[in-house]
Amino acid sequence: MVDRRRRSRRHLRPTRARRGRRRAGAARPARSQRIDLVGPHGPKPLSVKPKARGPNNINSGLFSAKPRVEYCYARALADAPALAGKVVVEFAVSAAGELGAVSIASSTLRHPEVERCIVDAIERHTSWSSADADAVIRWQFDFTRR
Repeated sequence: MVDRRRRSRRHLRPTRARRGRRRAGAARPARSQRIDLVGPHGPKPLSVKPKARGPNNINSGLFSAKPRVEYCYARALADAPALAGKVVVEFAVSAAGELGAVSIASSTLRHPEVERCIVDAIERHTSWSSADADAVIRWQFDFTRR
């Protein structure tokens, strides 16, 4: 008599076709472009004056703007595939958690549309908790293709 459990396990194993093996000469499927805005140990601000807000507070404030910033860069990559560089954004956050003026401090990206989109993303999509004092934050976005 055949052990039905063993047979059913063999039956559920994926076949070669289901494992995703390609035929010789078959083209590899296109992968989506990966855009990293975070280093291996997490992002850190370039400067915070005074030291009223720590990196974790700033990361959580910028968390909701990150997808929009990535979208800004990805949209520009369609027109300029070699686009890469760094954008330093400077903004003020009050002790009450209100965002002040946002501006581009420096940029090697040289793409005004992306820079405007980043400023807009930070103005619209950030939320800040209260802190001990007002702070001026300089944050660097590093846009590189991987």
